Amino acid sequence: MNPQALDVRATARFVSEYEHAQPLLRTCALGALSDLRRFHASDPKQAFRRYNKIKGISPAMFEVDIAGGERLLCHWNDQTLFLVAIGNHEIVKRYQQNGNLAEDIKNCRPLPAHIEKVMHSGLFNFNIEEEWRNFANEADPDWITYLDQHQAAAADRILEGTLGASSKKWYFAMLVGGPGTGKTSILLNLFSRAFECDLFPQLHMSDQVVNYIQHSTGMDLETYRWDINNPRTGSHRGILLVDDPASLRTIQTAKILAQTHQFQSVVVGFDPLQIHHDFTDAELAKLETGTGTDLISLSTCYRQKAGIGKETTRILRLIAASSPFLAQIKKEAFEANRQRITGLGNTFSYINPGGRLQVYDSATATDGKLEVERLAQSPRLWKHWPPYLIALDPTLSVATLAIWTELLAPLSNNCTIKLGETDKIKGVEFQHVILVLSASVYAELQNGFEGATQRGYAARRLLRIPISRAKDSITVFVDRS
Repeated sequence: MNPQALDVRATARFVSEYEHAQPLLRTCALGALSDLRRFHASDPKQAFRRYNKIKGISPAMFEVDIAGGERLLCHWNDQTLFLVAIGNHEIVKRYQQNGNLAEDIKNCRPLPAHIEKVMHSGLFNFNIEEEWRNFANEADPDWITYLDQHQAAAADRILEGTLGASSKKWYFAMLVGGPGTGKTSILLNLFSRAFECDLFPQLHMSDQVVNYIQHSTGMDLETYRWDINNPRTGSHRGILLVDDPASLRTIQTAKILAQTHQFQSVVVGFDPLQIHHDFTDAELAKLETGTGTDLISLSTCYRQKAGIGKETTRILRLIAASSPFLAQIKKEAFEANRQRITGLGNTFSYINPGGRLQVYDSATATDGKLEVERLAQSPRLWKHWPPYLIALDPTLSVATLAIWTELLAPLSNNCTIKLGETDKIKGVEFQHVILVLSASVYAELQNGFEGATQRGYAARRLLRIPISRAKDSITVFVDRS
């Protein structure tokens, strides 16, 4: 059955509440409705059993969760979906006490044209393929060393601050930006230039980033590695470069090393939305205190193609807007405490043109074989580093994962992880990313999530890492088996 066979009508209450809702809530609502239409198209008899019925209201009504505790109240009758209301959990109680569903349905009208148009376009314009040209040296092994004008200016600023430090002055720079904004590349640039300035550089980097750099450039970095969490005592003439710290504590330690002149300067590059533990605007403000602190916000992404970058940014923002809480007052406080770091981690422009994004909504083995054939023939595949990242959803059954592993096996030069194993790929990049997701995780990426506990929320939030590792393309297989 065609999805348009489902007639959608709306109450005046719904239209009014939709028009006055925040843009993110409207986007999530339309995404949830698009999912509902798709479910109905594939299985009209079972589609509405996915949703919870509401007790105490006649005729029967059900609710569709969207994001952040918000929901849609709907009624279904004879091929017609009635959109009744939109709001938080309190709307159910209010409707049970004061609503008149029969009267509201009687006065329903077709969905306004401007809403219908956006709803049919879907939440994400996933299947896109834009023409691209090579950006700088992106096909070459030393791509990791490339800086655009914005990143080069940031490196110059840090080097100037470092050389201006003295026995009485300290310098602590924070490079803050979202995925692909060049934090690691700037640190590598500073590492190379430090020798020219008679500064001995020390690196705090993960094993996988060191491995990536060594494969790309041939640099032997082992001599210069320095564990900030197990430091050597004494003063060090030079610059300490800290890449992608996992915790707030590591950043705080880095600042102390600068303040106490154990290094002439200390530079930390990080994405505020990839810090594992609780990190708020107040914590960032504390890090900024002191005349020697320099926060540099990176706002251009050149390490991911614009076509996929602009679309995946929507997912990153939905993840950031989600919450570990259900209670409205806690959700509001959680969001208010992180407004600045969310902006720093999710606000940037894409300057590298092109890209491909393909979603197989109900993926089959045939889809997998066709996509593998296409990816294997991609032009100018890297030889120095695996061009493919395969991320598998561990909530899928063992048998299902085995099927997909076999289907993707021809992409032999790959890095394969489970979605939760993000530490294995932080800081590195791939040309093509393949995600194999369950229907529930895919829905969370589109519509947001809530009430997952602090630990569960942190795990879901870190889904931004594999999504943002792609340079040229992202392929999503949604397994609904």
